[in-house]
Amino acid sequence: RSLSISLVLITVYMVVEVVGGLVSGSLALLADAGHMLTDSAAIGLALLAIWVSGRPASIELTFGFHPTDILSAMLNALSPWLIAALIFFEASRRLDDSEDVDGGLMLVVGAVGRVVNLVAAWILHRSAGESLNVEGAFLHVLADLLGSVAVVTAGILIMAFGWNIADPIFGIVIGVLILASSLRLLWKVVHVLMEGTPAHLDLHLLCQRLEELDGVTGVHDIHS
Repeated sequence: RSLSISLVLITVYMVVEVVGGLVSGSLALLADAGHMLTDSAAIGLALLAIWVSGRPASIELTFGFHPTDILSAMLNALSPWLIAALIFFEASRRLDDSEDVDGGLMLVVGAVGRVVNLVAAWILHRSAGESLNVEGAFLHVLADLLGSVAVVTAGILIMAFGWNIADPIFGIVIGVLILASSLRLLWKVVHVLMEGTPAHLDLHLLCQRLEELDGVTGVHDIHS
């Protein structure tokens, strides 16, 4: 339910940001809309993974479809790289020839986007600890919240000082935020695929407690 509500909120506002970015001529707004697109994709894939992973196991897939969750998380971690690359390309072009931007419209759309991201983050926060996939969607929304702050800041600078170059600069900032959030999730996905020890588990303490049991003389070759 949390994922579904967040998906509707973010998708609807993504369309608003695309329209606002095209009308105002703002790369930062379009970049933030692209970030929201990755948010929508992350949440949509999380919902799909939850549905697929609930299917029963078979002879061919003895663990069932539970690994779908981690595969979806990996896709969520890698897909934003293409959007970030497009943002960097367009920003480099605008740095050489900055375009006129409607700072007032940027400010309004960015401010509303900040509220939408806050609501979505609050909704997802309650379920973020239950699934790596949901946590991935939550991290996407948090990064996009920072993107909305960048849009608002760029809008203020353009309105106050006429610095149109602030638009591509903050577009680059949003692109960096996209990459940063994806790298953090990608590291967690790789850690799971390498069967790494969960962060909350202390193997040394676990072995110590097992050795304290009656009849246990030693514990070795532990895998988590």
